[in-house]
Amino acid sequence: MPAFGGKLFGTDNGEWVGKLLYQDETGKMHVLLNENVHGIVENEAGIFVFTGLSHLSTNDGYIYMVTQGPDRTINTKLIGKLPGAPSQVQRQSNVSTSFLVHAGYRDDRPYHECY
Repeated sequence: MPAFGGKLFGTDNGEWVGKLLYQDETGKMHVLLNENVHGIVENEAGIFVFTGLSHLSTNDGYIYMVTQGPDRTINTKLIGKLPGAPSQVQRQSNVSTSFLVHAGYRDDRPYHECY
């Protein structure tokens, strides 16, 4: 995603953990988070990153806001913990985003809640 004169990239490596990366205008890569990235969205309020992992007994999810400081450094700020790992993150409008959260299993099948 284009951001702050460069680009944001997210990877999901499952149990081996992914990253949120920022590539600046010179092409240099900067690691912003060491977490699996499931979505990056921009709306009127800013840029938001959805991270998490659902594996074995682990089921964690988080939302971060990405900003640029006065010294042009790119920063992440944790703004919320989700009840589980997010998936299918999609911007719906300039003010809303929808996503699913892994909520467990029903009848031996994965169960998700919509947000």
